[in-house]
Amino acid sequence: MAITKKPTTDAQAFHSVRSNLQREVGEFLAYVAKQKVPLHIYWAFLRMLFPVAESLGDLAYRADSSTNLLKILREEYASVNPSYGKLAALLIYIYRHSLTHTDALREIEFEDKKISWALTPNWLTAGHLDLTGTSNRYKRVDGRTIETGEPYVIRITFSVKQFYEDTLAVCNRMYNTSRKFNGDVGRRYDEWRILPLERKIKNTKIEKEAIGEINDLMKL
Repeated sequence: MAITKKPTTDAQAFHSVRSNLQREVGEFLAYVAKQKVPLHIYWAFLRMLFPVAESLGDLAYRADSSTNLLKILREEYASVNPSYGKLAALLIYIYRHSLTHTDALREIEFEDKKISWALTPNWLTAGHLDLTGTSNRYKRVDGRTIETGEPYVIRITFSVKQFYEDTLAVCNRMYNTSRKFNGDVGRRYDEWRILPLERKIKNTKIEKEAIGEINDLMKL
């Protein structure tokens, strides 16, 4: 017999994302900010915050994960800070994909340029998404200028604290405009919490494994 539950509204869905963000990430941020921590501790917050941003995109757009994140950065985050719209794809490659799929922040090399990262220390918010450039392509040797082969480096400054605050602002913005989603967001949010698993002619490998594990559990 199917379990029935009152559907989540669009506004409730955005409220839940915001509340979970404050309770989980916000309180952790407040605690760690009082400690003396090394710079790389900020990486952990990137691992937490970008999936939240992506989940907001999933609620709004329901495309693939990268497209959801790209659109939410360019459409909703850009309303908070226009630089998100100009740097969205680069932020995804440098700050999201690298720490979600691998174990280190990534740099991008394109022709004679390198796009790199720069995390602000001590929970500062100033300078978020600012660009700084340096060039070591040429140097003076014995009165002559020679080319070193080093790329021109552009660093995208990123503040974990500001990204957290901007994500809260986006949650508030989407909560206030939730009527435009016509119930789709609430339905999507409910789909996150329940996976209706059933036998099909072509179950995926993981679905087959999960069904097998359920059958084994019932034998215990």
